[in-house]
Amino acid sequence: MLLLGELARRREAPWLTRSDAFEAGYAAVAGLCAAGGLFMMLPPPG
Repeated sequence: MLLLGELARRREAPWLTRSDAFEAGYAAVAGLCAAGGLFMMLPPPG
């Protein structure tokens, strides 16, 4: 939730830089990797 608030605050700022966009993209990729890792650790259904 903190990340979403930070992204919303940055989105309102007119000085969104390429570095901020890269950081947001990197955070999204890291989040997807973490979610994928947790999903793979779940026991198989059945």
